[in-house]
Amino acid sequence: MEAIKKPCYDTKDEDHISRLPDFLIHHILSFVNITYAVQTCMLSKRWRNIWTSLPFLTFDRSVLGEGRYQSFLDFVEYVLSFRDNRCFDIRRFHLLGRRGKYDCNFIKCLHRWIIVVARSNVEDIYVQFNGDKHNDEFRVPDSVFTCKSLTNLELDLSTSCKIIPPNSISLPRLKYLKLKSTAFNHDELTKLCSSCPVLEHLDLISVRSTTPLNITISSPALKHFDISGISTTAPLNISISSLTLEHLVISGIITAAPVNITISSVTLEHFKLHIEKSIRNTLRLYAPNLVDLVLSNLDSMLLEDVSSLVTADVGVQVKPRKLLNDEFPTVHAAADTLESLKSLHNVRKLTISFQPLKAS
Repeated sequence: MEAIKKPCYDTKDEDHISRLPDFLIHHILSFVNITYAVQTCMLSKRWRNIWTSLPFLTFDRSVLGEGRYQSFLDFVEYVLSFRDNRCFDIRRFHLLGRRGKYDCNFIKCLHRWIIVVARSNVEDIYVQFNGDKHNDEFRVPDSVFTCKSLTNLELDLSTSCKIIPPNSISLPRLKYLKLKSTAFNHDELTKLCSSCPVLEHLDLISVRSTTPLNITISSPALKHFDISGISTTAPLNISISSLTLEHLVISGIITAAPVNITISSVTLEHFKLHIEKSIRNTLRLYAPNLVDLVLSNLDSMLLEDVSSLVTADVGVQVKPRKLLNDEFPTVHAAADTLESLKSLHNVRKLTISFQPLKAS
């Protein structure tokens, strides 16, 4: 009986990866540091220009070394200058500048880079630029706020950065917005959020102000809102009204002025509020579908409707007052706060703590 011969494949000289279409090679290179992706141009003629059309660009200064500032600047400039946008737009642009000293030349380059990227139908922009406070002022280019393809925008910048949107804002696809260590006018923030019809997730981190800060958010699609690290010497007013909001976190408020917070949302399910320091604060809450509530360091609160609460952890600031011949001290809290506690009688798991009023 004749033996069955197994097929023999000689794959010694075959390069299967190079035969892949450009978009698949782009996907593979998206997992590789951009510095290595550029070096693939030396592999063969097929790879010579692949890197010039990469749609996923991530520049990390730490990869080149903290002391190679000029090399980092030159490399970003080189990649963007030789980029070929004829077939593939820039879908992702991440620039991780980390901490360091940056001169005015870098500020100008960064401004130009963002403009180039915003005009390339970009979907995802993340810029981390943590320079020192002596840097020249950086203003986010207007083209960012009129980029109709943008879905994700994260700006982790130094306090020298200003968010000043143009008169006309068009961000019809933006779903995620994160602003960290940036300076902005509260009216501009309200205008920005109201111009994002599909915005679902909003993060504000390290907000600083020396003038009265009024944060008013009314976004038609917002589901998650996280605001933390608010530091101000002037009164703070936060007003949030939403028909879609599900998760809300307000934390790390430090101020030497009054704080007033008003929340109204029929869809809100999880709410956490932590005030580190204030001379007086007030919360007004209407959330009939709220199931999880965490509050701390409150002076005064009015819970209009929290009838669906399952768990609640409430910390109320009080003024200890010890009477003569009394073994236990009594406390003094705002009358509306004590009245509001009655609305928690249906909660399955309830924790109430009385926290001593901190000295200003």
